[in-house]
Amino acid sequence: MLAPIEDIFCEIDDFCKEFYQEQTKYLLPNLNRKRNRYCRMSSSEIMTILVLFHLSHYRTFKDFYHECVIRYLKSYFPDLVSYNRFLELKAFVIPILAIYMKHKSGTETGMYYIDSTTLKVCRNQRIHRHKVFDKLSHLSVSA
Repeated sequence: MLAPIEDIFCEIDDFCKEFYQEQTKYLLPNLNRKRNRYCRMSSSEIMTILVLFHLSHYRTFKDFYHECVIRYLKSYFPDLVSYNRFLELKAFVIPILAIYMKHKSGTETGMYYIDSTTLKVCRNQRIHRHKVFDKLSHLSVSA
């Protein structure tokens, strides 16, 4: 695998520790809760696997998990859970992962790249009759 797994995990783990530490300051105690269920995999490990999937060439997460994570990354994640259990755990980690990605996005510069793929608005027979973006299409972009 080409991605530096240790670096990715350490960065995510540091973020998760700081996030949970800040989060506990604002949570109200729930006196009715009798247990805090332990999970074999940490949030950092789950988030690392999700990031590695997006850095991989796999098209589906199921193939990635079965063919790559279980086979080759078991030494990095010794307490690996089954695929179905991982999907259940993933639901709890997605909001934290979104916050992490927003945190990593950097400063907004106002300059962005866009895809220049054509967008079909209507059929070719009606190309000269449509009025979508009619006023905007005549504007020129200045650098």
